[in-house]
Amino acid sequence: MLGALFFVGVALIVISSVDYTLGRPKEEPNPRTDIIDTSDYVERLEREVAALIEQIDGAGVAHVLIMLESDSEHVYAYNSKNGSREYFTVGSGSSEEPVLLRRMAPRLRGIAVVCSGGDNPVVQQKIISMLCALFDLPSTKVFVSG
Repeated sequence: MLGALFFVGVALIVISSVDYTLGRPKEEPNPRTDIIDTSDYVERLEREVAALIEQIDGAGVAHVLIMLESDSEHVYAYNSKNGSREYFTVGSGSSEEPVLLRRMAPRLRGIAVVCSGGDNPVVQQKIISMLCALFDLPSTKVFVSG
């Protein structure tokens, strides 16, 4: 009996020491600083894709332009009550943050590639196939030219 009370007491101390708050009403979650800026993301992606294309035999120096369909999306945990949203948060005071469930990368609208070997149909097809596979785009959303 005494041992059971001891374990219940320890459990209550552990539970009370956890620093979290659930269901605190929030208008809009605070932006997180660890999420990459969309323009930085696109510039980095363009550089990486250009470097990859330049590795294709016959492609030559590549310049890449990526257009986005949508910005990145962040899905936060919330509860709907009486037509309003209450965001779940962790932390307390100034360190309180919303609970991020999922980060979704920006969706691509299309990719344009200009490279010295882009007039060659074989090189074009290799580039188009690679970009369609990498970004799950239809070939009509990828343009390659020399």
